[in-house]
Amino acid sequence: MYWRFIERELLPPCFSKHALVPHTRVEPPRGANLRPRDLVESLVWSPGIRDGRLLSTLVWRVEEVLSDTYKIIAVTDLIEQPGAVWPTPALPAGASDPVAFFMKESGEIEYAVGGEFARSGLLNAPENSGATR
Repeated sequence: MYWRFIERELLPPCFSKHALVPHTRVEPPRGANLRPRDLVESLVWSPGIRDGRLLSTLVWRVEEVLSDTYKIIAVTDLIEQPGAVWPTPALPAGASDPVAFFMKESGEIEYAVGGEFARSGLLNAPENSGATR
């Protein structure tokens, strides 16, 4: 998945509000010579300005924990609404539906979630996993 560039002016990230931050350990397929992958999802209300008006964008991010660091591996805007991120807007129904993660033999991870904020895709295998990209 690639970064999505949208036409809005971003405010400093310190104004972002994390709404949900679950951790998931994704186990490799049985018999595969791969290590488990630790993912941290976040739902973040990110502020912005368009045409002089404040707006809030709910962003879904997935980061992979790699020994002493982490790497952002997916970013998707889920919804954009007028108004500020403070006080933190309530999460829309369905935005926090659980995401299903499944590791393939290649080390890539497929993900999917249904509902109003349905999304699916493929997360690349890490370079140090021994799997091909």
